Amino acid sequence: MLQPIKLEYPGGAPLQAKNFGPAAGPKNGLRGARPMRIMAGFALLVFCCLTLFFNKLHENVMRDSLEAGINFFNGGRYFEAHEIFEDMWRSAGGPLRLFYQGLVQAAVGLHHLHKGNLNGAAAQLEKSLSKLEQYPERFCRIDNGKLTADLRRVLEALTPQAVHIDMV
Repeated sequence: MLQPIKLEYPGGAPLQAKNFGPAAGPKNGLRGARPMRIMAGFALLVFCCLTLFFNKLHENVMRDSLEAGINFFNGGRYFEAHEIFEDMWRSAGGPLRLFYQGLVQAAVGLHHLHKGNLNGAAAQLEKSLSKLEQYPERFCRIDNGKLTADLRRVLEALTPQAVHIDMV
């Protein structure tokens, strides 16, 4: 049999139960506000646990996506890298969002360059650099200083060259 829970404020004063509705009735044995508070507390606990779980899951997915995007990028598969970075950009918020958009534009610019679209390449690489250069030399486990220097070199030459994203 369940024992009643005695809830107290800090300092020992008892919490006053308020009845928020009719008793549940004799069939299930639940009466008054106390069972409702217990169920609400349990629901809040479950919600908090699920929130922590899904936040950690999202963090792992973003880390794995970043690594996959970098692998495509470093392999010269800029279209595939752009697709992954774009998914990350869409789901990101805060300072990461602009950084991921810069990665998307870098991949698109290099894709255009390798397809011979010099105007499209220059436009996307300039947009990419304007975003990525706002971030520190090392950001989001990426050597951003090297990446922006390499992108700047490619933009000035406008000839296909290998650009690699180094992890730090």
